Amino acid sequence: MGQATCPRLSAYTQEERLMVGLHSAILDKDQKMILKDALFMYVSDLQKRYYSDKVIETPLYLNKMREVEQIVERLHLTELYQ
Repeated sequence: MGQATCPRLSAYTQEERLMVGLHSAILDKDQKMILKDALFMYVSDLQKRYYSDKVIETPLYLNKMREVEQIVERLHLTELYQ
């Protein structure tokens, strides 16, 4: 019997697929909402420090925003923004 594959996961390596399953199983929906709210506060503070206060350089700001994006993708938090 063949295994059904998720088109979204088929582009990932075996190790990445295992990590996706692991990360998605770690947090339930309420925990993801808490994390989403915490990330929102973090991004808001980061943007204030970059745009208003001008205390963060562009490369650091962009790096931090990429890190947030990776966290959101890895933990499947995008479903909470729909």
